[in-house]
This record gives sequence, C-alpha cells and structure tokens, in this order.
Amino acid sequence: MASRPQPRILCLDGGGIRGLAEIRILKELMLQVRLQNSLDFTPEPAQCFDYICGTSTGGLVAVLIGRLGKTMDECEALFRDLGAKIFSGGSSWRTARLVLKGSQHNREGLADVIRSQAGQETLHEADASAGGHVP
Repeated sequence: MASRPQPRILCLDGGGIRGLAEIRILKELMLQVRLQNSLDFTPEPAQCFDYICGTSTGGLVAVLIGRLGKTMDECEALFRDLGAKIFSGGSSWRTARLVLKGSQHNREGLADVIRSQAGQETLHEADASAGGHVP
C-alpha cells in the first residue's frame, strides 16, 4: 500500500491590521519557495498548501487566497485600502467593543469587505481548483 503524502496546512492567526505583516511574510515565503525550487514564477500560497485556514484577520486572508484566488499583491492592496474600514476606532473603542460585543473588530465592515470581494458567489459555487501544487 502506497503511503499518502502528508497534507500541507497553512494556519493564519488573527491580529487586526497586523494581518498586513502576515501577508508580507507570506509573500517572502513564496519567494523563497520559488528560489529553492528554481521556479520561473513565484507561486501563490493556494498552489503550495492543501488546506488554508485562519482566525479573525487570518481567516479573512485564508478566504481571500484559498477560496477566492486572490494573489498576495491583491491581498496586500485590499488590506491597505480597506483596513481602516474593518479595524476602525482607537484602542479605547476596541476595548469597549470587546467587552460589550465580544469582538475587537467591526463585523459589518468585515462582512462588507468579504461581500465586495466574493460578490454573490457562495462556497458551493466557488471554483475550488487552485491550478495545481508546487513542490
């Protein structure tokens, strides 16, 4: 019986606007994959990982790159443009929101961003193919 390769899992943490740093680290990781495998292109994470998941901001990044097929450059631009809409308010407001609602972030803003990127497409309608794997 042939052994199955272990799945490659990318798990992304939350952290509000610090998700931008996470995106930049992923971009560098993908560049290293390119260099170490002598590729003529820089792969996207969806081409390298079998499963992509995350919590909070990491969940948003996971949906963008894993389900909606956004490039790392598109994710970075989105966070730069819309980060304030999702992660609005000073630290006092975030603390109050956490105590009162159990969330540090604007859920409506987050939902608006996801809808603007996904359109009316549901998970069942989304094309799950990522164009193949990279070593």
